[in-house]
Amino acid sequence: MPLTADDGTMDVGKEIAGRRWELMSILVDGRQLEGAEEAGAYMVLGSDMMVQGRGGCNRFFGAYSLAEDLLSFGNIASTKMYCHETMHVEDAFFRALGLIMTLSVQERTLEMRSDDSSTVLRFKEAYEEGQGLSSSAPSEDGDQTTSNAEEDDTDDPCSCR
Repeated sequence: MPLTADDGTMDVGKEIAGRRWELMSILVDGRQLEGAEEAGAYMVLGSDMMVQGRGGCNRFFGAYSLAEDLLSFGNIASTKMYCHETMHVEDAFFRALGLIMTLSVQERTLEMRSDDSSTVLRFKEAYEEGQGLSSSAPSEDGDQTTSNAEEDDTDDPCSCR
């Protein structure tokens, strides 16, 4: 259900903020990029106008601005690992973020476009029962720690996985 502003129009910021958006496809210079959905790239656009996520290999973070359906990303910083299988996706993803000008949201799909629509990023909203954003969102002090550890009920004090 779309969220609306006081004047009855859709408040895109509330519609997208705090949700994990998983990359489904990349169109760059009018050409569809292979392997985008399998790369595991995603982003979370925070209500604090900060973005974070994974480009397919490296974690990234930065700032963005949003006014109605106009979107732009500031400087994006990332870790610098090399992943042979997904590097082409990450390179195209980061390049596309610099070209994005508008966005639209329909149901659980987020689409970002360049001004001439030759570059398009398409995301689906990720939702898994019982999984919140707290493990991937920065803490209040800005630390971006992640935790995928599960509680272990064994008496073994050194339960390494």
